[in-house]
Amino acid sequence: MADGKVLRGSGKGKSPQVRLVEVWARSLGQTLAQARAEGSEQGALLELLERLGAEGLAGKVVMGDAGFLYPEVARGVRAKGGSTSWS
Repeated sequence: MADGKVLRGSGKGKSPQVRLVEVWARSLGQTLAQARAEGSEQGALLELLERLGAEGLAGKVVMGDAGFLYPEVARGVRAKGGSTSWS
């Protein structure tokens, strides 16, 4: 499961909001990795999948919200043998 988050309390005054992308394993009930979304959330998700060594997504479904509904994300997941489900 992939999800974008904005840290509560960030963005006060002149400070920008801190945005993160989190990847967690539903079956394990734990976070696998987080990355700061400097630009786009979809770019951060692709970076996380690479960092996790997610080469073997065969038979796995990567789920996320509409924030990840971009062709490059779907291509990145499919290139690793997985499929996507966006809500």
